[in-house]
Amino acid sequence: MNIEEVWSNIVKNEGKKFYTVTRIEFWYVLIDATTIQPHNVKGSKLYPIKRDTLETVISECLPLVYKQISKRFYAPAYIYALLIDKRII
Repeated sequence: MNIEEVWSNIVKNEGKKFYTVTRIEFWYVLIDATTIQPHNVKGSKLYPIKRDTLETVISECLPLVYKQISKRFYAPAYIYALLIDKRII
């Protein structure tokens, strides 16, 4: 998995439905060329996710373990959901 492929797939799947492990439906929009903003059906205020954050997760946290990223990054449920989804990886 490399950040170029992952980010390209993130751009392609903007606005589509994803689900966290606990089955919370969410989608995201691109804020700019390096940041996405997740939104969920609960209307919760969610942290934006930067491309650099995803790159760090990919380079330092594989194999991907939720507990490991939950201690280091904001929006870990959404990061995890994206990086285990077949449309993204």
